[in-house]
Amino acid sequence: MSRDRAPSHATEPILQAGAPARASRGALVVVHGRGATAQGAINLFEPLSRHGLAVFSPQAFRGRWYPSTPGTELEPDDPWLTASVDRVETCLERAASVGVGAERTVLVGFSQGARVVAEFLCQFPRRYGGAGILAGTVPGTSGESDGPPDRHSRSRSRPRSRPPDDTLEGTPILLAFGDDDPSVSPAAARASATIFEEVGGDVEVMATPDTGHAVSDEAFAWLERRIETVLESATR
Repeated sequence: MSRDRAPSHATEPILQAGAPARASRGALVVVHGRGATAQGAINLFEPLSRHGLAVFSPQAFRGRWYPSTPGTELEPDDPWLTASVDRVETCLERAASVGVGAERTVLVGFSQGARVVAEFLCQFPRRYGGAGILAGTVPGTSGESDGPPDRHSRSRSRPRSRPPDDTLEGTPILLAFGDDDPSVSPAAARASATIFEEVGGDVEVMATPDTGHAVSDEAFAWLERRIETVLESATR
């Protein structure tokens, strides 16, 4: 599949599960990884289900959000990445249509899906209910070395025209990865954390020992606490 070919994520469905529209007090957006499906993401994150929580899960065209080329890093203005980010934005619009605002919506992505969610947070900073970047990083930070954030990371600008004072307003963000995961380096995780903090995120970096490319029990526990806090805030 060529990068020159227009991406077609918008023709793919967005699945909805969980609470019905009139009973929704919070929302969870789950973005699957490469080779997976929207239904698979709903199944993976089923332990996060709670009464009053609506779940939205977009499907990528042919099961991947963007083609991966070894040795080539994604640029923020990559048309595939832009089209992927648009699907996350559509999920937020679906949540708003059932009465759930961004401040009560938690965004979670795994692997390629994590990078899509990370890019969405950079392009559309505002207060969200929370975010889980699981086994992924901000595109443009996948450095090979375990050193400080490189120049590309620190100088990374927002690819879309956003007001300069827009921030994540303290949105809690979990950046979780296994220390045996070959696709996420500690350097890239630190660089991603720095980017989120510069945009006003409240970031927790979680490296789980003896864990590969997977979602750890500790990450699930963090997300469960965040979702419960969001749902409780809707009843006050």
